[in-house]
Amino acid sequence: MALKRITAPTVDLVTLAQIKQHCRVDHNDDDNILTFYAKAAISYLETRKGMMGLAFMQQVWELTYDAFPCGNMMIPLRPVISIDKIEYIDATTGIYVEWAAPNYTTDLASDNAWIAPVDSWPSP
Repeated sequence: MALKRITAPTVDLVTLAQIKQHCRVDHNDDDNILTFYAKAAISYLETRKGMMGLAFMQQVWELTYDAFPCGNMMIPLRPVISIDKIEYIDATTGIYVEWAAPNYTTDLASDNAWIAPVDSWPSP
């Protein structure tokens, strides 16, 4: 299984102005280091391998499995807003095939979101 961020958040979780206000810094000498510390702290806490295992801001991720699971397909990062598509490689043609949404159900509201086939997973 591989999890790869495709689109990072478009805005900062915490702005430099907010950091400076909280730290009571009224000069620009430390702007670079304060920004670096903020990004390091967020990186340490968020994402699948972070301390919290959460995505703090809206972003786009790609989840790749080597094979379809025997049961439900768990999504290792939360919260999940939507599933854009599910694709698999057709063994005969070697071409990516999109699996239509009516073929699977999702539970995006649970702490650990998952995808399950309505009948069975495709046979790639």
